Amino acid sequence: MTEITQNKAETMICPNCGCNNVSEARFCRSCGSPLAVVGDTAFPPPAVSLAAAAYAGFRIRLAAWVIDVVIVIFSTSVTRMLWYNVALGGGGPDPTFVMFAGSVAITLLVPVLYFVLLTGLKGQTLGKMAAGITVVNQEGLVLGLRRAALRETVGKFVSAIGLLLGFLWVGWDSEKQGWHDKMTGAHVVTVKS
Repeated sequence: MTEITQNKAETMICPNCGCNNVSEARFCRSCGSPLAVVGDTAFPPPAVSLAAAAYAGFRIRLAAWVIDVVIVIFSTSVTRMLWYNVALGGGGPDPTFVMFAGSVAITLLVPVLYFVLLTGLKGQTLGKMAAGITVVNQEGLVLGLRRAALRETVGKFVSAIGLLLGFLWVGWDSEKQGWHDKMTGAHVVTVKS
C-alpha cells in the first residue's frame, strides 16, 4: 500500500467552502463548486496578507452591522408579507397557525442565511462591502460555510451573552477580534480599493 502525500503547492483551496482539493480538480470534493483553472493547473483565490492588513476597528464594523440590520429587517418584512399572502390564500390548516409558524421560521432563517451565506462564500455581507471590510481566516482566505456558520450563530451568541462584551472586545484587542472571531480564527480587515 502506498501513501499519497501532498504539499501546499499541489493543493487548491475551494473559495466557497475552504476545502483543500488536488490541483488537477475541476470541482470541489466537498461542496461541488467549480474550481478556477488555467489549462490543467488550478490556481488559488487571492489571499489577504494578514501581516500587511489593516484590522477593521469597532466603529467601521458597527457601521457595517447597522447597514446589514436595515437590509435584514427589510428582507424579513418583505418575505413575511409574501408568506402571509400565501397563508391566507391557502385552503389548508388554520391560517393563523400557518402565518405564525411561517413568520417565526422566516424571522429566524433570513438573518442566519444572510450572514452565514454571504460571510462564508464571499467574506462580506452587503454592509461590509459598503464599509470596505471583509472577513478572512488566518491564511487570508474566505472563511467557508462551516466556520461562517459557527461564527455567525454560536460565536455571536457567546459574544452577546456577556453584556455584549464579546463584541466590545474588538475595541481593546490588538488584532481587533471579537470573541466570535477568536472562536473561529477569523479576522476582519479593510479591503484595498
